[in-house]
Amino acid sequence: MEIIDLIKKNFGSNVKDVKVVNERRIYIEIPPAYIREASEFLFNDLKFRFSIASGIDEVDCMEILYHFSFDKEGTFITLKVKLDKKNPEIDTISDIITGAKWIEREMHELLGIGFRGNNDLRNLLLSPDYKGKKYPLRKDV
Repeated sequence: MEIIDLIKKNFGSNVKDVKVVNERRIYIEIPPAYIREASEFLFNDLKFRFSIASGIDEVDCMEILYHFSFDKEGTFITLKVKLDKKNPEIDTISDIITGAKWIEREMHELLGIGFRGNNDLRNLLLSPDYKGKKYPLRKDV
């Protein structure tokens, strides 16, 4: 597939895994250190639209799936990163893609994922004085 070849050419050994569900649904795992570069490549260079990101508390890691859509062809590419569960941090993409600001806030608030460079991680869904479980979507809560 042309898009996979472009990504592999630009990111080489930083592409850890590629899963092609079908010609319109592709998952690409990359190290967290390359999320900004990969997001900028898809968004600015290839003109994909940032759809949303999903945070998941897995057994051995925190995982973020960054979903990008090329609407003209109906193709979705998901960049997948795995974070250390004890210290889940990653660089923000919100200065590259303004629409990522709120989803980063949500993932921070509900899962405790830190986004370096995003200086507005105040609560979005829970009240400012929420005193219950610290991160309500974590499995260990």
